[in-house]
This record gives sequence, C-alpha cells and structure tokens, in this order.
Amino acid sequence: MQNNYSVTSLNSYFNNKNGVDEDQLKEILNSFSSPVNPDVEHFLQKNSILFTKKKQSISYIVSTGGHLVGYFALAVKPVTFRSEVLSKTAQKVVERVSKYNANTKEYSASGYLIAQLGKNFRIAKELQISGSHLLNIAINSIQQAQNLVGGTIVFLECENHPKLRQLEKSPPWSALIAKIAWWVL
Repeated sequence: MQNNYSVTSLNSYFNNKNGVDEDQLKEILNSFSSPVNPDVEHFLQKNSILFTKKKQSISYIVSTGGHLVGYFALAVKPVTFRSEVLSKTAQKVVERVSKYNANTKEYSASGYLIAQLGKNFRIAKELQISGSHLLNIAINSIQQAQNLVGGTIVFLECENHPKLRQLEKSPPWSALIAKIAWWVL
C-alpha cells in the first residue's frame, strides 16, 4: 500500500488550471466505483462538479501514481443541538462555539461537514486506500481550514453501518470523539 497521496480540490480543475479540462475531469471521476455505496459514486460523478462550482460543498480527489483512490466532500453547515441530549461536559464545549436559545432549549452553531467520503473499488486492491486513512486526510484538510478561519465542530455524515461506526471507536478517532460529532443517517 502506498502512502504518497495527492489531494486535489475540484476547484483547481476549473479554467484548465491543472492542464485538464472539464470533460477530462469527468473521465477521471467516472473511473471511480463504489459498489458498496452507489450514492457515493453517484454524487462524485453527477453532482460534485456542480456543487463545487456553486460552493455548496467542495470535493477533493485523492490519488496516487495516477490512480484515483478516493474522494471526500466538505461543507460548512449550520447545526442545532437540543440541550437535553447533550451531557454537561458536551454542553460546556458547545457553549463556547454556539448560541443558546432559551425558548427552544437549543444551541445553534456552524460546523464543518464531511458530506461525502468514498474509496475507489475499481482499482487493484493493493492500490486502495483504507477508509480510516481517507478520513484522516479529510480531517487534515478541515484542520487546515480551522487554522485559517477557526471553528471547532466537525461532523461526519454516514450510514449506520457497523464498519463505519467502528471508525469512531478506533485510534486516533476515539481520542477525537469529543471534537467530532457523528451524524448517522
């Protein structure tokens, strides 16, 4: 397994900045396959360019040796927490970065959303990236944004699948669980 991954925002492909036009970018995106989650594949191939152009979310492709190994999409999203579902410790953390509405007993804030995360199953197994490594790359991208503009809340939107839920219990994610909210559909 290789560890020399390149992370490229779809923004860099617009206006031929990478020497690749939009039709060539679509060809690259169409080389992605995720039979375990067709929605992840559909988003990358059908929606990621438009969403990135509209700045609704920004998609990033992860590659190595000329192979698309995975991608993720990031967005900033407003979120609301009901106070009764938060522990006292969690309330203290959320209070620092949110506004509390006493009438609704809710906290409102903005957070970074990992809206899409998927690995490419079309490439040889030895080239495939692990889900935890891909998530780590996405988190590193968010940390860069946090260093530039601030913010502390991070959400991962994922299906309620045991393998995906294992990520939140395994190192280093178990140490970050206070900072990452898992948004399970």
